[in-house]
Amino acid sequence: MSFSSFKKILVPVDGSEFSGKAVRVAVELAKRYDGNITLLHVISAPSSYLIAVPAAGATVEFVKEYYAQAKKRAEEWMGKYVAELESLGVKANSVVLEGASSVVEAITNYAENEKFDLIVIGTRGLSGFKRLLVGSVASGVVNHAHCSVLVVK
Repeated sequence: MSFSSFKKILVPVDGSEFSGKAVRVAVELAKRYDGNITLLHVISAPSSYLIAVPAAGATVEFVKEYYAQAKKRAEEWMGKYVAELESLGVKANSVVLEGASSVVEAITNYAENEKFDLIVIGTRGLSGFKRLLVGSVASGVVNHAHCSVLVVK
């Protein structure tokens, strides 16, 4: 695969500084190779403890509200990213997936099903020996994705 085939770029985002860095790198790639960007945010399922123990506060209404609020927040900040990318001349859209038991699986399945050419994902920088380790989500995506993955620090 050549760089010129990086037309469909997926950027998993969580609102962190590191996913913001991944977006900036993806913008440069999209501009260079005339690609487009899809921002993907995955909302994990609520803790199994909350689901299993109703006294802990989880009811059907709680779970619905959890997803509604998480999706609303994600769509707000992702909308700002999309507007910014489009103002830079990059075609962009955003997707929110709900209820994932595995964020890694949700990202890699979405990338494969939608036939993305590249995933650009951020990781958090740590000090000392841990600096050698890639974040668990980024590492899982690298290991399981069907396409190339660029990890941005």
